[in-house]
Amino acid sequence: METNRLNHYLQVVGGIAVIIGLALVLTELRQTASLSRAELASGTRDNINIILAQVSSGDFSATYAKMLEDPDALTTAEMLEIDAFLYQVVGVFHREASLKSRGIFEEDERILIGLLPRIFANTYAQSWWSVSKGGWHPRVVELMDREITKLDVNGNMQTLTHIRESL
Repeated sequence: METNRLNHYLQVVGGIAVIIGLALVLTELRQTASLSRAELASGTRDNINIILAQVSSGDFSATYAKMLEDPDALTTAEMLEIDAFLYQVVGVFHREASLKSRGIFEEDERILIGLLPRIFANTYAQSWWSVSKGGWHPRVVELMDREITKLDVNGNMQTLTHIRESL
């Protein structure tokens, strides 16, 4: 009789211990998932910062300025540089759309949309997009088409002019 009681007591305690253990594992999994999502968001911001840093780096800044000021004067080599740069920009959008479609990460669309006027408010970049949009994630195409049509093709130069005038 005492043995049955002891066995029953040990089974109850063991069951409670298993439930507590599972709850701890579930909590750890949620924390890990939360940290992974935060890391993905940080990766997006890092990619955007790298892209923006490129615009101000050495020779590319001269090529980028030429794209804004006189895109018809771009050499083939300069066009290839800009093509690679714009491909990298859209690649960030593509990454985010792919992660979102898999349910891995919900990007903050405002961050991505905030980048577009800095890069695509000019004739060359908008022309590049119109001929390069095939093959991208459908969500990227929809977002880019929607947002780029809102941009003035002279927007980048107007921003620089306003800055210059305020000096």
